[in-house]
Amino acid sequence: MLLHPQDRAYSVPEIMKFVAAAGLIFFGWSDNALYCADRFLSGEMLERVLALPAAEQWAVVDNLTVLNSRHDFFVRKPQSTRFFTRFDTDDYLSYVPRVRSGVKLAGDVNSPILTRRSLDVEVITPISRSEALLLEKADGNKSIAEILSHSSFMRFEPEQRTNFALAVFERMWRWGHLLFGR
Repeated sequence: MLLHPQDRAYSVPEIMKFVAAAGLIFFGWSDNALYCADRFLSGEMLERVLALPAAEQWAVVDNLTVLNSRHDFFVRKPQSTRFFTRFDTDDYLSYVPRVRSGVKLAGDVNSPILTRRSLDVEVITPISRSEALLLEKADGNKSIAEILSHSSFMRFEPEQRTNFALAVFERMWRWGHLLFGR
Protein backbone atom coordinates (compact mmCIF):
# COMPACT_ATOMS: atom_id res chain seq x y z
CA MET A 1 0.00 0.00 0.00
CA LEU A 2 2.97 2.34 -0.04
CA LEU A 3 2.26 5.40 -2.16
CA HIS A 4 -1.36 4.35 -2.57
CA PRO A 5 -3.54 7.43 -3.33
CA GLN A 6 -5.62 6.78 -0.22
CA ASP A 7 -2.62 6.22 2.03
CA ARG A 8 -2.12 8.85 4.69
CA ALA A 9 0.21 9.38 7.60
CA TYR A 10 -1.23 9.38 11.12
CA SER A 11 0.32 11.05 14.13
CA VAL A 12 0.21 9.41 17.56
CA PRO A 13 -2.63 11.70 18.76
CA GLU A 14 -4.61 10.90 15.59
CA ILE A 15 -4.15 7.17 16.22
CA MET A 16 -5.44 7.56 19.78
CA LYS A 17 -8.51 9.48 18.53
CA PHE A 18 -9.11 6.93 15.78
CA VAL A 19 -8.95 4.01 18.24
CA ALA A 20 -11.27 5.76 20.72
CA ALA A 21 -13.76 6.70 17.97
CA ALA A 22 -13.91 3.03 16.97
CA GLY A 23 -14.89 2.13 20.53
CA LEU A 24 -11.66 0.25 21.11
CA ILE A 25 -8.85 0.50 23.66
CA PHE A 26 -5.24 1.06 22.68
CA PHE A 27 -3.37 -2.07 23.80
CA GLY A 28 0.23 -1.22 22.93
CA TRP A 29 2.88 -0.76 20.29
CA SER A 30 4.35 -3.63 18.36
CA ASP A 31 7.78 -2.31 19.42
CA ASN A 32 7.83 -0.13 22.54
CA ALA A 33 11.45 0.86 21.92
CA LEU A 34 10.42 3.21 19.11
CA TYR A 35 8.34 5.31 21.54
CA CYS A 36 10.44 5.04 24.72
CA ALA A 37 11.46 8.49 25.97
CA ASP A 38 14.35 7.35 28.16
CA ARG A 39 15.93 5.64 25.17
CA PHE A 40 16.30 8.92 23.28
CA LEU A 41 16.21 11.74 25.81
CA SER A 42 18.08 12.69 28.97
CA GLY A 43 18.31 15.39 31.60
CA GLU A 44 15.63 18.04 31.96
CA MET A 45 14.02 17.17 28.62
CA LEU A 46 13.52 13.57 29.74
CA GLU A 47 12.07 14.69 33.08
CA ARG A 48 9.59 16.98 31.35
CA VAL A 49 8.51 14.34 28.86
CA LEU A 50 8.12 11.64 31.55
CA ALA A 51 5.78 14.00 33.44
CA LEU A 52 3.33 13.83 30.50
CA PRO A 53 0.63 11.16 30.06
CA ALA A 54 1.90 8.10 28.15
CA ALA A 55 0.24 8.97 24.81
CA GLU A 56 1.78 12.45 24.89
CA GLN A 57 5.20 10.95 25.68
CA TRP A 58 4.88 8.69 22.64
CA ALA A 59 3.88 11.66 20.47
CA VAL A 60 6.89 13.71 21.58
CA VAL A 61 9.31 10.84 20.97
CA ASP A 62 7.76 10.05 17.59
CA ASN A 63 7.97 13.70 16.52
CA LEU A 64 11.57 14.12 17.72
CA THR A 65 13.02 10.87 16.38
CA VAL A 66 11.08 10.58 13.11
CA LEU A 67 11.93 6.85 13.06
CA ASN A 68 8.56 5.43 12.12
CA SER A 69 7.55 5.14 8.51
CA ARG A 70 4.39 3.52 9.88
CA HIS A 71 2.87 2.82 13.28
CA ASP A 72 2.26 -0.81 14.29
CA PHE A 73 0.01 -1.20 17.30
CA PHE A 74 -2.58 -3.41 18.95
CA VAL A 75 -6.11 -2.55 20.04
CA ARG A 76 -8.69 -4.51 21.98
CA LYS A 77 -12.38 -4.45 22.74
CA PRO A 78 -13.26 -2.75 26.04
CA GLN A 79 -14.84 -5.96 27.40
CA SER A 80 -11.77 -8.07 26.60
CA THR A 81 -10.34 -9.93 29.58
CA ARG A 82 -6.77 -9.67 28.30
CA PHE A 83 -4.55 -7.89 30.76
CA PHE A 84 -2.72 -4.63 30.28
CA THR A 85 0.97 -4.62 31.05
CA ARG A 86 1.31 -2.26 33.99
CA PHE A 87 3.75 -1.84 36.81
CA ASP A 88 1.85 0.34 39.26
CA THR A 89 0.56 -2.63 41.30
CA ASP A 90 2.10 -5.88 42.51
CA ASP A 91 0.27 -7.74 39.71
CA TYR A 92 3.47 -7.55 37.67
CA LEU A 93 4.86 -10.33 39.91
CA SER A 94 2.42 -12.74 38.21
CA TYR A 95 3.63 -11.83 34.71
CA VAL A 96 5.58 -14.47 32.82
CA PRO A 97 8.40 -12.67 31.00
CA ARG A 98 9.80 -13.88 27.70
CA VAL A 99 12.78 -12.32 25.99
CA ARG A 100 11.73 -10.99 22.61
CA SER A 101 12.92 -12.91 19.57
CA GLY A 102 16.18 -11.48 18.25
CA VAL A 103 17.43 -10.12 21.59
CA LYS A 104 21.01 -11.18 22.22
CA LEU A 105 23.17 -10.91 25.31
CA ALA A 106 26.57 -9.56 24.26
CA GLY A 107 29.53 -7.74 25.76
CA ASP A 108 31.78 -9.28 28.37
CA VAL A 109 31.19 -10.54 31.89
CA ASN A 110 31.84 -7.12 33.43
CA SER A 111 29.82 -5.04 30.96
CA PRO A 112 27.00 -7.04 29.39
CA ILE A 113 24.66 -5.46 26.86
CA LEU A 114 21.44 -6.51 25.14
CA THR A 115 21.18 -5.98 21.40
CA ARG A 116 18.40 -6.39 18.86
CA ARG A 117 17.33 -4.95 15.52
CA SER A 118 14.46 -2.48 15.46
CA LEU A 119 13.63 -1.15 12.03
CA ASP A 120 17.00 -0.23 10.55
CA VAL A 121 18.82 0.43 13.81
CA GLU A 122 20.43 -1.69 16.48
CA VAL A 123 18.90 -1.18 19.92
CA ILE A 124 21.79 -1.48 22.40
CA THR A 125 21.03 -1.55 26.10
CA PRO A 126 23.82 -1.66 28.69
CA ILE A 127 22.85 -3.86 31.64
CA SER A 128 24.45 -4.97 34.88
CA ARG A 129 25.50 -8.53 35.67
CA SER A 130 22.57 -8.78 38.10
CA GLU A 131 20.17 -7.66 35.38
CA ALA A 132 21.67 -10.21 32.98
CA LEU A 133 21.15 -12.97 35.57
CA LEU A 134 17.53 -11.90 36.06
CA LEU A 135 16.91 -11.87 32.29
CA GLU A 136 18.52 -15.28 31.83
CA LYS A 137 15.75 -16.68 34.03
CA ALA A 138 13.02 -15.06 31.87
CA ASP A 139 12.30 -18.20 29.84
CA GLY A 140 8.58 -17.70 29.17
CA ASN A 141 7.63 -20.40 31.71
CA LYS A 142 8.18 -18.84 35.14
CA SER A 143 6.46 -15.82 36.64
CA ILE A 144 8.50 -12.92 37.96
CA ALA A 145 7.69 -14.09 41.51
CA GLU A 146 9.03 -17.57 40.67
CA ILE A 147 12.16 -16.08 39.13
CA LEU A 148 12.79 -14.04 42.29
CA SER A 149 12.59 -17.18 44.40
CA HIS A 150 15.69 -18.57 42.64
CA SER A 151 18.62 -19.09 45.01
CA SER A 152 20.67 -16.43 43.16
CA PHE A 153 18.35 -13.72 44.48
CA MET A 154 17.71 -15.01 48.01
CA ARG A 155 20.65 -13.09 49.49
CA PHE A 156 18.62 -9.89 49.04
CA GLU A 157 15.78 -8.76 51.27
CA PRO A 158 12.32 -9.38 49.75
CA GLU A 159 11.67 -5.67 49.21
CA GLN A 160 15.06 -5.24 47.49
CA ARG A 161 14.29 -8.19 45.20
CA THR A 162 10.88 -6.92 44.17
CA ASN A 163 12.09 -3.32 43.68
CA PHE A 164 14.99 -4.55 41.56
CA ALA A 165 12.72 -6.79 39.48
CA LEU A 166 10.20 -3.98 39.01
CA ALA A 167 12.87 -1.59 37.73
CA VAL A 168 14.52 -4.15 35.42
CA PHE A 169 11.42 -5.75 33.95
CA GLU A 170 9.65 -2.42 33.40
CA ARG A 171 12.69 -0.91 31.68
CA MET A 172 13.27 -4.00 29.52
CA TRP A 173 9.58 -3.98 28.50
CA ARG A 174 9.63 -0.24 27.70
CA TRP A 175 12.77 -0.73 25.60
CA GLY A 176 11.08 -3.57 23.70
CA HIS A 177 13.29 -6.42 24.93
CA LEU A 178 10.60 -8.33 26.84
CA LEU A 179 7.06 -9.52 26.29
CA PHE A 180 4.74 -10.73 29.04
CA GLY A 181 2.11 -13.42 29.37
CA ARG A 182 0.27 -14.89 32.31
